[in-house]
Amino acid sequence: FKVWNAAQGKEHTDVTPSITFKSDDVLGSFANPVFFETTDKLNRALPLKAGWNWISLNVTTADSININAFLSSLKPSSGDLLKGQTVFADYSPLNGWTGSLTKANQGLKVEKGYRIKMAKADTLIFKGTQIDPTTKNISIGIGWNWLGFVSLRNLSVAEAFSSLSPATGDVIKGQSKFAMYDSKMGWAGSLTTMEPNKSYMYKAVNAADFTYPLSGLYSKRLNNKQLNRNTTWTVDESIYANNASVIAKVNCGANKTSNDLTLGAFVGSECRGVQPVINTDNLQGMFYLTIFANTINETITYKLMDETTGIIVDLDNVSVFNDNNVEGSIANPIMLNSSQPNNSLCELANNVTSVSENIALVKLQPVPFENEFKVAFNVKESGDVKIIIRNISGQVVYSHDYGFVGKGKQDLKVVFEKSTLNSGIYFGEIITKNESVKFKTVKL
Repeated sequence: FKVWNAAQGKEHTDVTPSITFKSDDVLGSFANPVFFETTDKLNRALPLKAGWNWISLNVTTADSININAFLSSLKPSSGDLLKGQTVFADYSPLNGWTGSLTKANQGLKVEKGYRIKMAKADTLIFKGTQIDPTTKNISIGIGWNWLGFVSLRNLSVAEAFSSLSPATGDVIKGQSKFAMYDSKMGWAGSLTTMEPNKSYMYKAVNAADFTYPLSGLYSKRLNNKQLNRNTTWTVDESIYANNASVIAKVNCGANKTSNDLTLGAFVGSECRGVQPVINTDNLQGMFYLTIFANTINETITYKLMDETTGIIVDLDNVSVFNDNNVEGSIANPIMLNSSQPNNSLCELANNVTSVSENIALVKLQPVPFENEFKVAFNVKESGDVKIIIRNISGQVVYSHDYGFVGKGKQDLKVVFEKSTLNSGIYFGEIITKNESVKFKTVKL
């Protein structure tokens, strides 16, 4: 049997008694019910991707000092690797897990962060006793520190480090997101929530001690819609061992920056980092970009995309990858520049109008399409209409003038010659005399 504690969102697995099933048997009565008892041990299951995973423990377990026992739920492959900041263990079928992590007085510690590289996806299962995080003092030194996260629930970055006095320039980063501290702005970045069983790296200006707060034992739902937008470019962070952080800004003199912008980092044509723009009341046009690599000294180039239109601007900015490097700051971000003609960077950044006043809701049929689709919309003012379709590289693949279109509901057909268009995402724009509306569709 297992017991679910709904009040605290915990699963208890050590439950007594166990019962042997017998058909039609009835155990207990109103006068003498069967009592189930459980301990405070919790069952934890950590899904592991093929590749790199940043992990930590948030329960105490005797098996953590015995790496082979702790990892016994896995089916590892030769060469799988578990490492901390200064210790490691790798796996071979002949000897199991061996290395400095398996030595006496080593093992896994809840205050430390670890990374495990798996040849195949798996799930790490273990049991342990809940920890009161206020009793677990954590020391950080100047520079980078690998941290565990001693909590059973999500915490905001500010709440997690509420007992710490961070300095301007301190950085906290996970496998794919990061945040920097500024004395005027507080914590800002793509990392807003710290999650149980994930590990983190903290770059400290000053040495300090801290504890995570008790509030982490209770349920907390944190969501930032601006950070959870879908992007056309994608990157799988699990295939990369290293990452670096860039704080960048697009500044074109406008009061507001378009929310549709995405910044991408590339090595050649391979995407190595993606970050949607973050606009707040205090800061517009900010990007907190994590870049991934397996080797240092790779040349990184940058592109900016409008996710609604698919228009891409090549940026002049170039950098060289170094593991754990941090470029830019909140007060002095890297300024994004482009020498493309017609000031296309600022046209993208300042394009804050995504819905036309003349054209009401646009409906596409079918989605996805094969060789053609219909565009249905309502025109409030008669005039000439043009439709442009671009691919994810921003190249125009379709452009057609439909001539004069009357006021009211309209159905226009977009037709491609067979075999001329690759499968994938495409971005459309309907242009009237003074206004335009943008849409996204998919080719089978």
